[in-house]
Amino acid sequence: MRTWLCLIATAALTAQVQQPSPRYYPTDQEKHEIYSRLADLTALTGKLEGNPLYPDIAIYQKAGDFILAHPEEFVKASFVKDTLDVLDKGIARAKELAVGSPSWTKSKGRLVRAYRSTVDGSLQPYGLIIPETYAGQPIRLDIWMHGTNRALKRSRVYYSA
Repeated sequence: MRTWLCLIATAALTAQVQQPSPRYYPTDQEKHEIYSRLADLTALTGKLEGNPLYPDIAIYQKAGDFILAHPEEFVKASFVKDTLDVLDKGIARAKELAVGSPSWTKSKGRLVRAYRSTVDGSLQPYGLIIPETYAGQPIRLDIWMHGTNRALKRSRVYYSA
């Protein structure tokens, strides 16, 4: 009897786990707001192309383009707010760069930066965590590459702004 109860409980849990959660689809109003902010960012980035810090702004535009090209990535309703926040950050950076005072190059904590690949010309994001104690002197910088596979080699370089 216990065996049957265990099997029934296991089957019920398995059936519960296998049910996919319903996908969220942005409303027309939400899509309009995303498209509007993306258009604002696109207009700003167009004026800044050629600037060495251009990739740090254009990566936000790329994120907006990708989420709209792949609406299945809106898994939850909160992803709409996240998308708008990303576009707002790109707009703020573009405005700072347009007046010549990019604050993110001197920021500490978690940062998103980007570069243009020499392989295919695409924009590639990367993340940094600049310690609050960093004061401009050379310090150790640990870099993890190739995802999160801990078996891969860890590189260590020294960073100075």
